Amino acid sequence: MDELFNTVDAKQVNRISDAIQIFTEQEAKHKIEYPTDQRSDRHSLELRKNHFESIIKRYDKQKGLTPDEKQSLRYARHELRRTNAKLQPTVFKSILYNRIINRLINAILGTQRNFSAHDELFSTKEQNTFLENNILKLLKSLKKRGFQLNMEGPLRRIMVHVHDEFSMRYLDPKYPEADCVLYFKKIPGTEAFYFKKIDVAYHPDLESIIKNDPKTPRLTFNPLDKAKFTFPEIAKITSQHPVMKVIDGREYWFTARNVNSPSLPNAPFDLEKELTRWPIAELDNPSQKDALMNGLQSGNHRDISFKINDEKIEKMRVGVRADIGGLVFYNKSGQVIDAYSRLEKNPNLERWAKKFDNNLQQGQEKTKRQRTRIS
Repeated sequence: MDELFNTVDAKQVNRISDAIQIFTEQEAKHKIEYPTDQRSDRHSLELRKNHFESIIKRYDKQKGLTPDEKQSLRYARHELRRTNAKLQPTVFKSILYNRIINRLINAILGTQRNFSAHDELFSTKEQNTFLENNILKLLKSLKKRGFQLNMEGPLRRIMVHVHDEFSMRYLDPKYPEADCVLYFKKIPGTEAFYFKKIDVAYHPDLESIIKNDPKTPRLTFNPLDKAKFTFPEIAKITSQHPVMKVIDGREYWFTARNVNSPSLPNAPFDLEKELTRWPIAELDNPSQKDALMNGLQSGNHRDISFKINDEKIEKMRVGVRADIGGLVFYNKSGQVIDAYSRLEKNPNLERWAKKFDNNLQQGQEKTKRQRTRIS
């Protein structure tokens, strides 16, 4: 094939072959971007016919064509005849352009070697374009779902060797607890791959392994689901941190227990109302309040300060309970603490309790129930 496409002048480009490759590349990009379009629909065949007609009209009577360009021009005429046969099918044409019969006729005429060489050249161009554009499209899908690590290299090395589907691990140092596997599959009848699903399980740290903490089951997330979880949200859910998503205008809280449920979870939990039950200083500042709520809704813990009579008495961290039963408070070491007992030491507790239509006894009883559910 190398001898076929060598030109007399090394600087001379095979213009006809180049024109066909441009069309091949454009069509391959279209097949990846719009995979549901049929490869042999009439519109595509008309475009192919017009392109070859334009090439032939431009170079048919051109003087000074190189030997390679003359061979490419013969190929262009052959492809135009094949395309016309598909646009205007008859019994005779269907027999004449049957793949086996047509190759046999071309072999007798001495043109098959030329046509096969061109087919191989343009098929290679098409496959390379499929690969590059599939990679770009999958990278775009991954980035949209919050996968920030550069996956181009691993994707390229794997996709060169796969056919219909493949999987790969994703390890993000920011979320070491998330043991994640990504799955990709080719849309049937097309050359386009799509992001199929995400499997993830909690990967405990050394301390948790030593303590024999139970490992959560492997969870499955579909990138096409309405919730459209991002990877940071998936990592939080896997680590037993609830995440809130707005779907069709409604708020839903997802946990490791209900994320794979066939129906949407319907946990009646009003985060803002629950926050206002506590003397949290950050609620007085609109921007700090928004940051606090957004962080909790994304499955994160947030630093807060309790304030009574404009006095900040203690800093701690707050998160949403894994069973969506309320809030849970932590000290700087990450240990669960009894927020009510911390407030007991302050002489203004009784005034605070009355202000929020609550009392210490009710709060202590709720804390005991929370501790029971956590354990």
